[in-house]
Amino acid sequence: MSQVSPVAYWYKHGHFKNEEQARGAFELAYQQGMDGMGTSVAQWMGLTDSEFDAWMRDGTLPPMKRK
Repeated sequence: MSQVSPVAYWYKHGHFKNEEQARGAFELAYQQGMDGMGTSVAQWMGLTDSEFDAWMRDGTLPPMKRK
């Protein structure tokens, strides 16, 4: 059985080429969450409550992990 990793995981680990690509992935994950994927939209996106609030407020991407 394969496991789905949320978009925040891929973003925080630097798997997008640029911010535009990341924003597109977050927008898709948001729409998937709104369409019923996951137990909540924030959970489907892989965001904490405060990260989700920032995303909803002004599209703020979550902080990336330090290397």
